[in-house]
Amino acid sequence: MRFASDHVLAGITGFSGRFRNFISQETVSPVGANPTIYQYVNLARVKIEGIEGKLEVHGDSGLFGQLAISYAKGDSFRGAVRAPLQSIDPLKLVAGIGWRDPGNRFGGQFIMTHSARKEESRAAAGNYRPGDFTILDATAFVRVAEAFTLRAGIFNILDEKYAWWSDVRGLAASSTVTDAYTQPGRNISVSLTARF
Repeated sequence: MRFASDHVLAGITGFSGRFRNFISQETVSPVGANPTIYQYVNLARVKIEGIEGKLEVHGDSGLFGQLAISYAKGDSFRGAVRAPLQSIDPLKLVAGIGWRDPGNRFGGQFIMTHSARKEESRAAAGNYRPGDFTILDATAFVRVAEAFTLRAGIFNILDEKYAWWSDVRGLAASSTVTDAYTQPGRNISVSLTARF
């Protein structure tokens, strides 16, 4: 379902899919092995369900906001055995507010990203589950000439220590190298784009 007007764009999508011969990247080394070894495995049957929502609001002054949420869960079936599909990420929420010059010459945005912790019932027994986290980023841009745009950003402003589920799935809860899978702390990026 989708709604659009001059200032508002909103949409929500629910989905349910059933697959045969689903190709999944699975852990094939023993739990706790370092490094973890993955292999593409053919799963006989898989069911994936979820929901995604998005809202964007734009004002005449250049102020804008956005909100997006996604949640999914999946199960694989091997004969009569049902197991959670490990490659499905936990709930994720992204919210942002910013301002852009009506002439598109400069602007900036604050973005908040929250990821929930992978539910214990949806993770394999004995696997590491990083905690939920919220990070805050700020970006800005300015057109310094007709063909050149300077962009800068401060990422993970609160210097949060976090790891994405997709990076650690298959890692044992007893692993001593979990810190190796964390994302960078507070960091800065600057770039110059040229378009001719």
